[in-house]
Amino acid sequence: MKIKSSYFYSFIYALLVVFFSSIILPLYVGGDQRFYTPFYSFCLNDEINLAKQFSCYRETVGAQEPVYFVFAKFFSYFLSKNIFSAITNFFLVVAFVLVVFKYYKRIWHRHLFILLMITNYYSFVLYFSAERLKYGFLFLLISFLFVSKIKYLSLIFSILSHMQMFFNILPYILSNLINSTVKFWIKVTTLIVSSFVFLLIGLLMKDQIFNKFSLYYEDASDSNVGIIGVIKTSIFIVLASISVRKIEPVLVGFPIIISSYFIGSTRLGMVAFILFVSYVIQYKGKMDIICFIVLCYFSYKSIDFVLNVFAYGQGWNS
Repeated sequence: MKIKSSYFYSFIYALLVVFFSSIILPLYVGGDQRFYTPFYSFCLNDEINLAKQFSCYRETVGAQEPVYFVFAKFFSYFLSKNIFSAITNFFLVVAFVLVVFKYYKRIWHRHLFILLMITNYYSFVLYFSAERLKYGFLFLLISFLFVSKIKYLSLIFSILSHMQMFFNILPYILSNLINSTVKFWIKVTTLIVSSFVFLLIGLLMKDQIFNKFSLYYEDASDSNVGIIGVIKTSIFIVLASISVRKIEPVLVGFPIIISSYFIGSTRLGMVAFILFVSYVIQYKGKMDIICFIVLCYFSYKSIDFVLNVFAYGQGWNS
């Protein structure tokens, strides 16, 4: 039986990341893992009922997005925390490579692009630190592989994995509306329905949004908020406009730029980076020289991330 090359390569690249994860994950004890590890070890105890387990999840991790809790609960019966994280990394990379094979032109540097992305600094943050956000991106990637109802269900699951995914999905929706050839009333209806769904999720998780917004604002350093945060975030969005020679990235990325003034570029920098890469691949079907240089820089930056894990037990030295 002939195996599609996309499935074969997605499996190979995912195995490479799992092998690397098995080395780094046991060493990564700081950062967000100070909260996720106790949650996985103690909150999922069957001696307490499910409601109390979820309450422990909220208190320990400081979150109430349900998707990560559900997956952690399921896998906790037969997997250790590190193996659970490594398997999630596996599926994240599989989904990413399948998306690349679907949208990237069939040229040799498609594999170079994959290598630069899976060794990217922001990818390492997902592999080893941002557990809930990792599920958010996993479901976002899955949505790119479907055109049916599964697509929209995946987008909802993405937001219910981490509220930050709102900033990734909003530009995606706005971009589709701008480029759509459907009638104007359909665009308006789509925007209204999407707004209603976001509003409903926001109302259900208003406490989570308020607490996280306050936390991000308080934790952001002076070098990441205000005008400096706006400048750092805007760089990716401006580069996207230059690469594709369109104003569209600036229009759909404007909410991200404004939000970075208050939240800072530490969190939203990743969002802007994803927006930049997505636009280049969407319009050109391949990375250009600007994208290549940016990706090389962030792959280089991941070296410090790994060295910090060995030295400090986390990806940062503070």
